Amino acid sequence: MIGLETVTALIAKEGLAILAPIAMLEGPIVTVIAAWLASRGLLDIWSVTLVVIAADIAGDMLYYAIGRWGLNRLPQGWLMKMGLNRARLSALAGHFHHKGGRTLVIGKITHSAGAPILVAAGLARMSIWRFLWVNTLATIPKSLFFVALGYTLGSAYSQIDNWIARASLVLLGGLVVFGMGWVLRRGVKTGWKAGLKLGGQTVTTCALSCIIPAYNEAPRISAVLAAVLDHPLIGEVVVVDDGSSDGTAEVAETAGQGHAKLRVLRQPENGGKTRAVARGIAEARGVHVLLLDSDLIGLGEGHLSALAAPVLEGRADAAMSLRRNAPLLWRAIGIDYISGERVMPRAVLAAQMEALHALPRFGLEVFMNRLWIEAGLRVAVVRWPEVESPWKHDKRGGWIAGLRADAAMMGDIFRTVRPDEALRQVLELRGLRVS
Repeated sequence: MIGLETVTALIAKEGLAILAPIAMLEGPIVTVIAAWLASRGLLDIWSVTLVVIAADIAGDMLYYAIGRWGLNRLPQGWLMKMGLNRARLSALAGHFHHKGGRTLVIGKITHSAGAPILVAAGLARMSIWRFLWVNTLATIPKSLFFVALGYTLGSAYSQIDNWIARASLVLLGGLVVFGMGWVLRRGVKTGWKAGLKLGGQTVTTCALSCIIPAYNEAPRISAVLAAVLDHPLIGEVVVVDDGSSDGTAEVAETAGQGHAKLRVLRQPENGGKTRAVARGIAEARGVHVLLLDSDLIGLGEGHLSALAAPVLEGRADAAMSLRRNAPLLWRAIGIDYISGERVMPRAVLAAQMEALHALPRFGLEVFMNRLWIEAGLRVAVVRWPEVESPWKHDKRGGWIAGLRADAAMMGDIFRTVRPDEALRQVLELRGLRVS
């Protein structure tokens, strides 16, 4: 770091020409020194103000560029060694999509957290225009404050530098403590903080959201909710009624009476499973999501624990079920590539909301496969030998109606991925399996 006396001498001698690059590197204290020099008549205060604001924004853009066009171009193996697998990058992208503005402002206020946050914004591919807009709005009042401070009290710039360092650390520490308290308080209120013996270990988890899309499942959804609502690892249950005409939503609400963790959302019309799940993802608050079909037979709490355990224990990044009545070929090779029961980081799908809304009604599972494969997620396949889903001809009241439903579903699948890609998904998912 350049000494403050050297910085002061350089700015006094070279003026605005040297102020801009130094302000980009050294931060608020340079603004204080430049404003103090302006108070002594060595610089123009309005020029100083404009230069330090522009330099601050330019410096922030440099950090953003390091993340977006630097780290993002590193080989995947290097990123993995830094702990930046695709799942974490997706989670980062989801965070900056929803809370990027707030996070940038926090970085500007704390100063000490600024550089990592700015690099993270670039790594998450936050919109550059949104980044510039938010950053400019946060930079202007911050810079004006330090200009005023320097103009009035700048002669004590060494002491002010110490104040800035201490204040930024105090603010950062305060935000960390506040954030931890908020998370714990929210976990207690919603029941998200829970412990369970899994694999001989007690796992503590926060924010596992269960999303259940449902369309005309009034006869079956109560049994699924019976296994879900009292499960200690599940912090919230979001049932999305996809325009049912048989009272599915009312049955779900009745089954969930006395359970604060249940929310029943109603779609205005039937839009298909993909859109129902997208609604659930948008509404869910969990770090991880558990996707469940609403028509499962034989489902118990133990099956849910087995499916969640590999992800919550860190042995896998995602998990999927293999039911008793999955096609014989899928059971033989050990994977059902269109399984509807899955656990994964919510951010994997939250970062793809526009793509989800563009998918066919039943293109979700193969779309998720594509995301998992691209991200290189470790996938646990959990056998459910006691669980099955009813055949479509039983639900639709006849073989012809059932075959039509199956044909429509396969049509949606192959509109989402080509048949050859579907085959590759099976093979690549098998290669990603962990025990």
